[in-house]
Amino acid sequence: MPFQATAYLLTLLIFAFFYELVRPMLSFLTFPLVLALVIPLRIAVHMVILAATAAASRFWGAALTFDGFPAIAWAAVAVGLLRLLLTEAVRLYETRQALRRQRKWIQELQQAGTWLTVQIGNWQRNAEERQRVSREQQAWIEELQAAKAWLAGQIARHSARPSD
Repeated sequence: MPFQATAYLLTLLIFAFFYELVRPMLSFLTFPLVLALVIPLRIAVHMVILAATAAASRFWGAALTFDGFPAIAWAAVAVGLLRLLLTEAVRLYETRQALRRQRKWIQELQQAGTWLTVQIGNWQRNAEERQRVSREQQAWIEELQAAKAWLAGQIARHSARPSD
């Protein structure tokens, strides 16, 4: 059983190595193919959506018309570019918002760090004060014990004397 687990782990590591090594190269090499297939497919999808919108607009009296295939194709390209620009604008806005939130969060973390530093100093001073008070009380206890021992000695000495 341990041998199989080791073999599976080794296979997983080899897969991860090849995935990280080969995947970027294949992505780079197939980029022109992706451009040649995906962009025309997106244009075709936009053309179908525009044609369906034009057909549906006739029912409520709006006249969205296209003069043949080239017009709808260029309109689809324009829609695709507009969609790309809007998507990038939204992405830029969201990125800026995320950066603002991160800056605010970093500022709050820095303020929290400052506050914690102050609190640590307060607690350290408090602990030092308590240790000082404890040392004073310990010294008083020692003085009281010494006084008690002295009194006990005095009592013992005076009790041991014969009465006059």
